[in-house]
Formats: sequence, C-alpha cells, structure tokens
Amino acid sequence: MFTTRTTVRQGAGALADVLETFQNILAQMSTVFEKILWKTGLKGPIPTPPVRLHPKGPYANLHDLPRHQPTEIELFGHPFSVPDGPSFYWMHHEIFEEGAYAIKADTDHPVIIDCGGSYGVSTIYFKTRFPGAKLTVVEADPSIFSILSSNTRPFNFEDVTLLNKAVAPMSGQTIEFYSLGADMGRIHAGSMDAPSVSIPTICLDDLITGKTNFLKIDIEGAETDAIKACTKLNLVDQLFIEYHSFEDTDQTLGELLTILKAHHFRYFIKTIYAPAKPFQERTSNFGMDLQLAIFATR
Repeated sequence: MFTTRTTVRQGAGALADVLETFQNILAQMSTVFEKILWKTGLKGPIPTPPVRLHPKGPYANLHDLPRHQPTEIELFGHPFSVPDGPSFYWMHHEIFEEGAYAIKADTDHPVIIDCGGSYGVSTIYFKTRFPGAKLTVVEADPSIFSILSSNTRPFNFEDVTLLNKAVAPMSGQTIEFYSLGADMGRIHAGSMDAPSVSIPTICLDDLITGKTNFLKIDIEGAETDAIKACTKLNLVDQLFIEYHSFEDTDQTLGELLTILKAHHFRYFIKTIYAPAKPFQERTSNFGMDLQLAIFATR
C-alpha cells in the first residue's frame, strides 16, 4: 500500500512538473507571438473597444492603413507627414473632433506646455485655437521630432519652442529612449524589443517658468516620476496626464492622484485601455495593462 501511494504521489508530481513546463512554454510563445504582431503592425498601441471599430469623420481613410506606413496629407492647407495612419486618425479625432484639449483661457496669450508633442497634431491645434499662445513643445523621439519640426514649419507659428528632450525628474542628464515608432516611443521599453538612443533630459520645473494655463503630459510611462519631482504645480491652472501602467512594474496611479489632490486639483478620468475581464485575464497593450486620460483643473 505504501509503495502504491508513493508511486501515485511521484506520478502526480511528475504531471505537475510537465504542466508547469508546458505553461512556461506557452508564456514564452505568447511573448514571441506578441512581438511578431507588434513588429508586423498587426498589433499596436491603439485600443479597439466597440466605439472605435467604426471610424468616421475627417481622415477616416487613414484608420485602415497598415501600421507604421508613412503617408502625406494636407492639414489646414499645408502638407503634413503622417508616420502612422491609424494613430493620426485617432489623435486628430480626439483632439479636433472630441476636444480633448479644449481648455479655458482668460487671456489671448495663454502659456501652454506640451510634453509629448509627437509629430505636431496638438501643436497645430493649440496654435490655431490660440494664435497668440506661448507654446513649448517637448518631444523625445529624434525621428518623430524631425517630423514635428517639418510639419509645423510651413505654418510659420510665432512663440513656439520645440525641444528634442525627454521629460524626467532632473535636467541635464542623458537617458536611454526606446523608439517604438509613431506615437509610442518611451523611456520604459516594456516587454518589447526596440532600438534605443541617448536623449538629454529636462525637468518640469525648468519648463514651468511662471503662470501656466495648460500643461499636457503624455510621456509614455515617465509621468509619475516627472510630476513627483515638480515643485511648481501650483503655477499650473489646467493639467492633462496620460497615465501608463506597465504590467512588469508597480502601479503609480495612487501616487499621482495624491499629488493632484495635494495641489488642489479636481480630476476626471477616462479609460483609454483596460482588460475587459481583469479578474479572468490581464491582457496588455504594448506592455501596458492600464492607460488612463486624467483631466485636472482647479
């Protein structure tokens, strides 16, 4: 009887080992498959809940272009380079159609700081809505910054400063920046393979030099560290933050909201991406298991 029980236990243990090995293989295959989808453009940073399955309105034709396929369009009568059609469509839709950055200003010359300017859609929005705005645009990705510069040059905007730097807790340093194409370059590589380049840093305190009507922060995961190091949030009237939660790091949403509360902001949150059934499956999008749009005002 003892021998029989021992044999059964050994068999069960061997089966458990086989199952564990099989699960590990599946996990590795899932990671490899996700990278293949990522690189071929079949998977990208744009969530696709039902509301996004039926694009309409201006530039809807760009939505169905292959990911990371460059194209040229006309925007407000000027040539405009688009490195990725789907991301441009949703960027334009959310900014111009839905009014994501439709701020209030008590002056014709608002001070606006755009951290994560991408290739110029938000820059053109701010300057066409507020021609007299003093605008500082920071974009870390060198290739995207080049497109940003060429896209905004024909408009001959005044009082626009473009900076090819990465927003970080301290200025004057260099960090490794992972260029993922289109609108997804980041300091945090996540689980994906991506080329990196050294980029000079600038902190929020060096960007905020006085009363700031609007501060936009969309810096792909570096937002909490940058805001924690900032001592001038009291000078900011309205604030937009895109929060990114990477599945392989601790979440920092609580810290972020605590800082906003401490500076007397009232915040409103929209979900950009979250698992449909997080209790059953923690899905991710470009290595992120949660993306939120945070609108903060006083």
